[in-house]
Amino acid sequence: MKHSSVTITHRTSTDRRRITPPGLRIAGVAVLLAIGLALAPVPAIRSAPRAAPQVALAATRPNVLIIIMDDQRDQGTLAVQPNVRRLFQSEGVTYANAFDTTPLCCPARGSLFSGRYPHNTGVRTNADPDSEQRFDQKTTLVYHLQNAGYATAMAGKYWNKWPQSTPPPYFDHFAMTGGGYLNAGFNVDGTQKTVMGYNTDVIGNFAAQDLQTFEANDAQPWFLYLATQGPHSPFEPSATYANAVVPAWDQSPAVLEADRSDKPTWIRQSTTPLADVESTRRQQLRTLMSVDDMVAKVFTKLEVLGESDTTLAFFISDNGYMWGEHGQIEKRAPYTDSISIPMYLRWPGQVAAGSVDTRLVTQMDITPTVYDVVGITPGYTVDGVSLFAPGARQRMFLEYRRSPDAPRLPSWGSEITAARQYVEWYNDDGSLSFREDYDLANDPWQLTNRLGDANPGNDPPYADISAQLHADMVCVGTACPQPVSQNPDTAPPTTPGVPTGTSVRAGQIDLTWPASTDDRATSITYRVFRDGGATAVGAVTSASTTRVAFTDVGLASASTHTYRVTASDGTNTSSLGLVSAPITVTSAAPVIFRDDFSGGLGAWNNVRGIAIDAAAGRSAPSVLARATGSIAYAFHGFGATYPTACASVDVRLNSIGTNGVALFRFRTAGDQPLGRVSLSSARKLFIRADRAGVAKYSTKVLPLNTWSSIELCGTTGTSGTWRLYLNGASILGPWTVNNGTTPFGAINLIENTAKTVSVNLDNFVVDDHVG
Repeated sequence: MKHSSVTITHRTSTDRRRITPPGLRIAGVAVLLAIGLALAPVPAIRSAPRAAPQVALAATRPNVLIIIMDDQRDQGTLAVQPNVRRLFQSEGVTYANAFDTTPLCCPARGSLFSGRYPHNTGVRTNADPDSEQRFDQKTTLVYHLQNAGYATAMAGKYWNKWPQSTPPPYFDHFAMTGGGYLNAGFNVDGTQKTVMGYNTDVIGNFAAQDLQTFEANDAQPWFLYLATQGPHSPFEPSATYANAVVPAWDQSPAVLEADRSDKPTWIRQSTTPLADVESTRRQQLRTLMSVDDMVAKVFTKLEVLGESDTTLAFFISDNGYMWGEHGQIEKRAPYTDSISIPMYLRWPGQVAAGSVDTRLVTQMDITPTVYDVVGITPGYTVDGVSLFAPGARQRMFLEYRRSPDAPRLPSWGSEITAARQYVEWYNDDGSLSFREDYDLANDPWQLTNRLGDANPGNDPPYADISAQLHADMVCVGTACPQPVSQNPDTAPPTTPGVPTGTSVRAGQIDLTWPASTDDRATSITYRVFRDGGATAVGAVTSASTTRVAFTDVGLASASTHTYRVTASDGTNTSSLGLVSAPITVTSAAPVIFRDDFSGGLGAWNNVRGIAIDAAAGRSAPSVLARATGSIAYAFHGFGATYPTACASVDVRLNSIGTNGVALFRFRTAGDQPLGRVSLSSARKLFIRADRAGVAKYSTKVLPLNTWSSIELCGTTGTSGTWRLYLNGASILGPWTVNNGTTPFGAINLIENTAKTVSVNLDNFVVDDHVG
């Protein structure tokens, strides 16, 4: 094999990178791409975007290496990493405006693995093992590379709450650790053990072993994923660097910000002393010195094996980390030093060494880049864009959901453009609590929130960018921020059709309208406006070519509303559609039966296998039904009969057996079965029409250990109907089926046949019509 020279640099205390204010980098919106083929020399910096020829790229089938740090910020950290600077910055492409889709470990890694936003991966917080288990592993880079014939391996961290005994899917070899710096626990190809030594060094050793293993079949391309603990807390450097000198701290104006009255309450009320920040900074930099040694070790091994020039390599972090900016330390917040990440691409002979790309990019773009290079068409929709695609995004969308491991910080969404950042903060019910807007061109340090200061004269209009933000919150694929190419998309979607709607449920209106068409986009985002208002009440992204549905909730009973809709292809927005006819909201139905279980189980008969759980409930107490191959059951007669009835209950499923279970059942006054809402063993919600003896399944899976609201509505008759709602949204129906002519007269919790289940139920309400 042909070997190219790689020089490994020894660290000195004077290595230091000049810090450029991030906002100023963004303001220089000109794209400085440098992408080309080895056979066609490319200038070091290109002033206009250009795509690498796809056939030539796909034919190379390079090895793929991803090295990801945990909490390495973009600004001020590469000073202690001369090997990273030489190998990636000097010999590759620097992405000067790289962001994380969510500045938090698990959501950011889910986006990296799949090329999708967290709202599409389902992994939106840390400390949520259920979301990690539900994550679709077949929507990942490793799955598709393995299927494409790549050998696969990983060393280091995976998901935060992934069981240490469970192998990471689709890796041929793995050395997976749960974290820690010294003598950490690893699962090495299925064997759990403690590996002595400093964790970063250990990961480097495993990486070298993997590369040597790959060499046994040198013709087979490989994928290697390396994920370090550094520089995450507890910030423990190795003995080698325990007292290493670090560069002096140049405190930016954001660190020295004295007046934070324009910031949200939770930012104003928390301040980290600068002495604590400086201590954290020193220790983080010292841990990164070992990371730099690991990078050197990996590339030395690549050079020895002759694989350096045939490897497409990425160096990134999962999120930034604030060093006292706006009084904060850590990540999670929507400010530049939290959301910016170091991101580099190295591919000798294919990209211009030492080039800088100033486009708006994220770690989510890495997976579609590899698909592009290898020639893979994934079996799912990606939201990111290949870094070799032409053009540049005009905006970037970022999102954060309040996480169980840091409940102080609320949810937020943000839009970033060349010269502006707009942020909305949300209460847990989704309502708006605060806005921020920064002029990044003139205020790169985000010192003046133009929507929060005392100067109304500097307030920019925000209706359009807010509407775009809400559309991006549900975007999928090409409806998410996309590059504007040299052949820009200037044609908006056709104007949506006139909405029509009904209100069969108290407090909400169900709308549909004829879908728009577009010359390029496969998914279109629709924004819904109520009663002539200038701000959208909601948005929905749909690939339908026929009709689109949307439900407006939280409306006053008997109120009347009209609607109009616009359509966006991610670049252009259609004109506002025609107004709907007025639609009146259904009033709440009289209550037939209500029980919050605060008075025990006195309203129920034939009580078996259930008991009051005083400690748990949507509003404690609740009923706990726990059965192991036994009956868990309670019955209540209405004392009257009804041709239409709806029952709703709050449910928290703890576990379920192999035969599924009915959550509640409608019966006649004579105790004959009419219908039920049930869960399959896979936790999928479905309706069973008992009179007809048939069932209809939904696509919704009830999460474990999470409160959900379930409502089942039915009408009797030979052409009766059933409808099923989850958390207020329709998931099944109307389903027309023979329910018989005997009306509803009773209901029971769970079912009177032996099952295995553990479930809490609270707030049981029965009405005489949908409501």
